[in-house]
Amino acid sequence: MKIRSQLLLVMVMALFITISLVASVQMYTTYYQAQESMKRILQHQANQISGQVDTWFSIIQQSGHFFVSQPFVQNATPEEMQKLLGNLHNEINVFNNLSIATPDGTITNSYPFNEALLGTNNIKDADFFKDTVALQTPQIGRVIMNSETGKVSIILTQPIINSNNELTAVLLQDINLNLLQDMIEDAV
Repeated sequence: MKIRSQLLLVMVMALFITISLVASVQMYTTYYQAQESMKRILQHQANQISGQVDTWFSIIQQSGHFFVSQPFVQNATPEEMQKLLGNLHNEINVFNNLSIATPDGTITNSYPFNEALLGTNNIKDADFFKDTVALQTPQIGRVIMNSETGKVSIILTQPIINSNNELTAVLLQDINLNLLQDMIEDAV
């Protein structure tokens, strides 16, 4: 009887170990599948958000390009330009502000109007501004904390080139990145 009891005990322990191993493998497999599924979902969401961000920036860039390519913008007086910036600002409500700078970096217009900004040339040393002037192509600045609004923003530039292919000014589009954050939160 003793041998039978020992054999029965060994069989019960073996059965317990086997069940434990099978359960552990099953739990690991379920965990791994859930993780892979979550990874695919997150990759899909990241691709969607990336596409939305790309579309968002494309719309802003295209609107800026369309704006600066209009003859009435290229020949606008400072008063007319202020109204045009207001229209662009209100049409695409993603900007902290819009400014026009001469090729030497002097700010001639700003919307919303900021008299303290006019006549300053603190943008002239920014690499993206220098590249816009030198290459006469749109540029994207680095992410900054806007000193006026305290909001995280990025500046897109658009050269304003007249009918003689001369750079007359640069449109500075200060984009509110908090709106981008809101868009990402809505997508997730």
